[in-house]
Amino acid sequence: FAQLISTYRRLGAEKFPLIEQTFYPNYKEMVTMPAFPVVVKIGHAHSGIGKVKVENHSKFQDIASVVALTQTYTTTEPLVDSKYDVRIQKIGGDYKAYMRTSISGNWKSNT
Repeated sequence: FAQLISTYRRLGAEKFPLIEQTFYPNYKEMVTMPAFPVVVKIGHAHSGIGKVKVENHSKFQDIASVVALTQTYTTTEPLVDSKYDVRIQKIGGDYKAYMRTSISGNWKSNT
């Protein structure tokens, strides 16, 4: 994320928009409530694993208690309700762009 912030600062928000994240080093720090709905990512979450959609402060407190058991960090970011992801692929000197849609209808667009 630090590299993304560096690029954001260098290029500016107009050329490199970045979704805001909040970092919680442990569950005890999860006292500041984000604007809901948010996606809570526990530890090194990727591919939809370790991610939870949280829609209110009560559910946020519930997930904080789960984070307490993991003894790891957590991040939150606003939920972006997307219809698809855009992927750009470079092979040699050629570029391809394609849309990836959710096959399950789940809020996690890559599942």
